[in-house]
Order: sequence, then C-alpha cells, then structure tokens
Amino acid sequence: MAAAIVIESFAASSARSSALFDSNVWTSSDIVRAPFTRSDADVILRTADRADFHVHRNILAISSPFFESMFSLPQPAHQGEALPVVPVTERGPAIDTLLRIIYPVRDPPITSVELARDTLEAALKYDMVVVTDHMKRVLSEFISTKPLRVFAVACIHGLEELAKKAADVVITKGAVAGSYVPELEHVSAACYYRLLQYERITAEERTSFEFCRGQTTKADPSKPKVSISSDDRSSAYLFNEAADVEIITSDKVRFRVIGDVISLASPVFREKMSEAKSNKRRHADGNAAETPLVLTVPEHSSTTKALLQLCYPSNMPDLSDQSILISVFCAAKAYKMNRAVDLLWGKWFKFTSSNPLLSFLIASSNDYRDATILAAKALLSKKRDELLTTYIDYMEIAKAGPYYRLLAYHKACCQSATNLRFGLSPRWHDQLQATSCARCTHLRPFTPNSTTMFCPDWVHAYVSKAAEFLADLPDASVARSDAVLGELLRQYTASACSSCREKTNLVTGLLTAFEDVIGKAIAEVDTGMLFKDHCGFFRFFGSAPR
Repeated sequence: MAAAIVIESFAASSARSSALFDSNVWTSSDIVRAPFTRSDADVILRTADRADFHVHRNILAISSPFFESMFSLPQPAHQGEALPVVPVTERGPAIDTLLRIIYPVRDPPITSVELARDTLEAALKYDMVVVTDHMKRVLSEFISTKPLRVFAVACIHGLEELAKKAADVVITKGAVAGSYVPELEHVSAACYYRLLQYERITAEERTSFEFCRGQTTKADPSKPKVSISSDDRSSAYLFNEAADVEIITSDKVRFRVIGDVISLASPVFREKMSEAKSNKRRHADGNAAETPLVLTVPEHSSTTKALLQLCYPSNMPDLSDQSILISVFCAAKAYKMNRAVDLLWGKWFKFTSSNPLLSFLIASSNDYRDATILAAKALLSKKRDELLTTYIDYMEIAKAGPYYRLLAYHKACCQSATNLRFGLSPRWHDQLQATSCARCTHLRPFTPNSTTMFCPDWVHAYVSKAAEFLADLPDASVARSDAVLGELLRQYTASACSSCREKTNLVTGLLTAFEDVIGKAIAEVDTGMLFKDHCGFFRFFGSAPR
C-alpha cells in the first residue's frame, strides 16, 4: 500500500489535464478482459469508473516516458500479495483501448469519435507516441462522416494537418456552420472563427492557412493580472491594524477591516463572521479576545480589494480594467452586495456598449447570464457579415460553444424580423388599414395575422426593402435607415394619390408602428438558446447558424 501512495502522489503531481469528455458507456460492473487479468501483472491501473486493469510495468515504461519516469522512482517494497495501484482520471473504454494498442494483441476496433478522442487525450497525457499516431489515423477515417467533430478534436490538441484535412471536407460538404457537435464546448472560438473564414477564401489562400496558431499565447482578460502587495497602503482603512477582521485572499494578501462595515454591506460576510466567532469561542484560549477574526476568501487580492472598497463610504475603486470589473461584479453577486451589484452592472453596461463581442465572450465564458444576454442583444446592431468576420484576441481563450450559439441567436433574430409577424402589434394592423385607399393605384392584398387587407404599392415596397436589410441586420433601426426610407419615399411619391400625400402623419405613423413590430418580433426569440443547459438547446441547434 505504501507503493500505491508513492505512485499515486507522483501521478497526481505530474499528470496533465484530465480527459475532456466522457467516454462510451462503461460502468464499474463491466468485466476487465484478458490480457488485463493476468496473474503475473505487477501494477494495477484503476480508472475513474473503478475498473482495475492488471498490467505490466515494463510494457508501460517502454511505451510511455511518463510511466517510465514514474516507475524509476524508488518504491518501498509492498508487503503481501496486493499490487500497487495507480489511479488514473480516464474512464475504462479509453484505458482499455490505449492498453490494447501498446500490448502485443490485436488492435481494438474503434467505432466512435467519442472513443477515439478520449483515447487520443489519454495518449497525449501519458506521452504514448505509438497510440497518438494510431489515433490520428483512426480520426482520419472519421473525416468523411464526422468532419466537424474531427476538426474540433484536432484543433483542441494542435494537430494542424488533421485539422486541415477535416476542414477541407467540412467545406466540401457545405457544413462549416453545421449541426452542433459537443466538441465545440472545448475547442477555442478562434479555431471555429478561422474555419468560418476558411470557407470565404480562395483555394490558393487555403494552402498556407493555419487553424491552431496562437491558441495558448494570449492572456485571459477576464482574470486579474495584478497582485497586490500586503504593504500597499493606498487604501489605509483596508490595512487598519486596529480592525477586528482579517480577510485572507487566494494569493495570501491580508486585509484588516472593520467587521461592522462589511457585515452591513454583505449578508454573506455577516454569516461568515458569525461562524468564525462561534469557532473562535469553541477554541478560545487566554488571548482569543485580542486576535481578529480570520476569514479566508477564494477571490484574488485585486478583486477583494475593490470589493471591500465598495463596502466603505469612500472613493470608488478603479474599475477601468474589464478583468477587474467582471471579477468584482461576480464576487459582489456571490456576497449579495446588492448596492454594489447595481453600480457594477451600470459600469458593465457601458463596457458592453463599447465592446459587445468581448463582453459577450467574457460573460458567457464565466456563465454570467444577464451579462451574456445584454451583450448578445447589443450585437444585434451588427450586420451578420460583420459579426462573422470580427476577430478579437479573447477568441483564443473563449470556447466555440458560446460563440456558435451567439451566431445562431443572431440568425434566429434575423429570421424572426424578416418573417415580420405583423399580428404581434395591433398598432401595426391599424396603420396598415389606414394606408388602404381606394384612390391609390396598384393596391395589393396584404395578410397580417390571417386578416387580408389591400395596401398600395408603396407599403409593399417599403416592407420588402426593409426585409432585405433585416435578413442581415436584426435591428428596429432598419425601419428608418436611409436606404429603406429612400425606397419608401420614391414609391410613395410615385404611387400615392394626392389625398394620401396630404396626410402628413400617414408615413410617420407607419414608420413608428413598423419599428414596434420589428422590435417585438426580435424580442420573441428565446434568449435561452444562448446557453447550453437550456431545455430547448438541442431543438435550437439541430440546424446550422449560417
């Protein structure tokens, strides 16, 4: 058992990230089959689903520098018949497949992308070159049927050649923005963005195109970048030696504050202080009354400092950096500091107005739902082509899943606005009736909300022109855009009778009502489609957001 502890400790400290995805269905009741049941095995690999593979160190060491290094450590001799156990984070199917490739047995059949991706992840983690190469070949075989999934897996692991082969098939099939695949939750938004651009360029330009570049070179602007030294006295009241509460942050900075102040600002702090006082009384000694209460918080010092400043009646903290702003906003919500939340929301609103795409990616990456919806709606003022071709550095960090859903939401709003469900607005219905004039030429039937009425050509021309723009820009401002108004005035002048032209409020009333119906059509689109866990997620994403 001592050997097991040493090996487990090494594995825990040396392993890279665990598998990104769940494997095929595999339960602890599944029987591990030969050759992983042999009595001459000298170590056990125990999977996350508690399947025990009895294996041989020599084979693992030859196949994997990771295991070779692990087994080279001095191991205390284990007593009795129990074999040392190496816990691994992967599930049974991936480990079974990986082991069968390095053992002198037949290669296992791999019939799903799920199993191939999980085995590739394990092979890269344990530095098994033979298995990695085998998985590349297997994934290549899936390109013809699952090109987008293979593309995403390849980009996740920086396999440029495989990603390009898959991208070519995605283009050929016309499925650049195809049906949702789960790997989009793990590949970067930048890789998906580059796939969208790949479709737009020439064959000659594609020869030098790269998908996996720059994925790990960008700093995350949603994370605090600056640490605060404990001797920073710019806010002296946060380092008050006479204070009765000491707050220790995740980076070990200590703030000494007045308990009554922070308890008034936050019921969560008040509850934490109450618990700390109870614990202090239970473990009291002679000097207990003289020492401050100690609260440990998970936030970074830069976040905590700004949060505490919001508790005090003092100058506002500097929140010009969106990394601090979003982290403080999140913390304020967690600590139920309602006044601070309202104030920070106003600042976040301004940031969203000036940087809607960055705001969306930061908010969605951190699951700030209100902020995600706010940014998605702000992006409706962008033309679809502009949204599809806009790149920002944060895409290298953000995942493609939220970005995909943003594009789908924008498309759904375009479709809703273009369909122009006029029945949503009684005011629009009344305005259409007001334009119906027997003296105007070329009256044509118009059917809002299953009610047929006859409207003149200039109304039809106006609505049709607006629909052209709404197909790319789902915004009520289209109703008064120069091009749409120009078409309206041209047709109005040419076909409206003299009586209608004298009704000065006829056109203005129509414009106002049309803006209203466009806004309502867009508002009807469910913002829940922006989130993966929404009950209608799979209903929304059975089709492409193109």
